Amino acid sequence: MRQVMFAYTLGGSAGTYDLSHTALYPTLNTAVLLTDGLSIESNRLGEAGEVTLGNRRYVRWASDGVVEAGSPIQIAITAEAGTSPWLVGGLVGAGLIAVVLFAWTLFRNRKPVKATSVEPVEPREQLVAAVAELDLRHDAGNINDSEWKARRAVLKSHLARASGITDRETAAAEGADAEEATRTP
Repeated sequence: MRQVMFAYTLGGSAGTYDLSHTALYPTLNTAVLLTDGLSIESNRLGEAGEVTLGNRRYVRWASDGVVEAGSPIQIAITAEAGTSPWLVGGLVGAGLIAVVLFAWTLFRNRKPVKATSVEPVEPREQLVAAVAELDLRHDAGNINDSEWKARRAVLKSHLARASGITDRETAAAEGADAEEATRTP
């Protein structure tokens, strides 16, 4: 009985290496030692613990019985590719750009929301009293015409909303008020 050992240094950083062969002689033990980053597929080998040789740690894969002469031993070793920091950075950067573009598109295509009665509706009686008080202040000369018209239009708009009158009806009523104001001496 002789012990024969083969050592292979496989170059490259990723890929699959086929070390399959046919046993030429009866073999009591076939073993493969793998470093981190390598995985194995085999029809005859199973994981058999860890081994330290020199200062390096290996995972040992070994046959659990005699391999007869002429028997195939299939061994495929895969070197797993590491993750490049440039690749990770590029993917993170691309993700951030996608998020920014998505947010920008949403913001840009956003339709303005129509304002719905943002101001609280005052009770009708308070609005009528406010219009009457404004008219009295105007008649007394405390408010000029342009300020009176502007404030009165706002109050009448609120009054119309509180009364359930539409904007078209409010405009018609304001037109009648303006016509009446021009006829009054």
